[in-house]
Amino acid sequence: MDREDILNQIFETHDDNDKHDHEADMARSQLMQTAENAIKLFKMIKPGDNLEGWTAAKITKASDYLQSVTRYMEYQLFKEKEKEQILSIKDSNDEYHESLAKKMSTHMRHGKDLDELEREIRSKGQWNDEFEKKFDDRRKQLVYDKLKSKAKSE
Repeated sequence: MDREDILNQIFETHDDNDKHDHEADMARSQLMQTAENAIKLFKMIKPGDNLEGWTAAKITKASDYLQSVTRYMEYQLFKEKEKEQILSIKDSNDEYHESLAKKMSTHMRHGKDLDELEREIRSKGQWNDEFEKKFDDRRKQLVYDKLKSKAKSE
C-alpha cells in the first residue's frame, strides 16, 4: 500500500451502500484555497506590521486546526506503515531467527544459563532488537515460573 492509497483510505468515508462521498475531493479543494489565501496574506503582512487582535487570532486558529489534521494524518500513515512492517516480519520465514529461537529453546531445555547464550550470540554478531525482546520475554517468564514454584513449595 503506497502513500496515496493510505491517504485515500483515511479520507474515504462510506455509507451503507459503500459509496464514496467525495469528502477528500472537497478537502483538497479547500486546502488549495487555504494555501492560496495563506500566500496572499503572507505577501500582504510585512515584518513589523501591526495586526488587529482578531485577525492574528484567526490566523493562529487556522494554523492550529491545520496542524492538528496534519499530525493526525501523519500518525495514521505511520501506524499503517508500522502495521505493514510488523505483518511482513510476522509472515516471513526467516531461517536466521528460527535457528536462534531453536537454539534458545534447546538451551532452556538443557538448563543452560541465558546469559551464557546471550554472550555466545553477541560474540557472533547475531544479536538484534527482535531477539533481545524474545530474550527479555523468556527471562521474565523464567523468573515468574521460579517464583510461582517457590511459592507453591512454601
